[in-house]
Amino acid sequence: MGRLAQPANPKGLCVFDIDATLTSHAKADAKTCGVDRMPAGPVCKSCIGQSPAWKAEQTGTRDSFPAAYGKQAIKQCLSSGYAVGLATARSCTGDTLKARLHWLDQMGMPKGSVVTAAGTPGPAVGCAPHSAPANKLHKSGSINRLMAQYRVTPKRTVFFDDSSAALSAAKRAIPGLHTQQASSNCKGEWCASACGLTKAEFTKGFHKTKH
Repeated sequence: MGRLAQPANPKGLCVFDIDATLTSHAKADAKTCGVDRMPAGPVCKSCIGQSPAWKAEQTGTRDSFPAAYGKQAIKQCLSSGYAVGLATARSCTGDTLKARLHWLDQMGMPKGSVVTAAGTPGPAVGCAPHSAPANKLHKSGSINRLMAQYRVTPKRTVFFDDSSAALSAAKRAIPGLHTQQASSNCKGEWCASACGLTKAEFTKGFHKTKH
């Protein structure tokens, strides 16, 4: 089977944060993350940005790796007839997001959905107009745009993010939206051992849209 496309008439919508949701960090422990071994690739080169520097210092690298269940989560949403999209706090024009676009393509996002021929963010990418620390609290705009684009209601949409603050803000802004914590081993904050989305977390979140 080739790469899965966005469904013509989606049954629902899976929206993913990128960092520590679709990616894991270098110090992630396989046992903690519920897998025999963490996925080795594709490697997201320089996906931990230049600022703040302490993040790279704690992980020992600026590279990120696939989440414990990231690639499978994208595939499962698409194979179930759900559209997939991204809601990131990163600036649409920033180098840190550009570093992720081709990596996301390798992770199985539908062809042309995350990166255009010109190398800019594709239609499935919700990003911020400029860099700001508070961007993670304002992802509802991206989620609303994706729901309108794919004609899906909040009750059939689930948003996966490692930040408990981002999840709470999105849920307050969009009544009926389902949310699910990723990298729960980090307890809602950034940590160097983030698993990214695990199978248990994905299954729990995805099932919320069925009720």
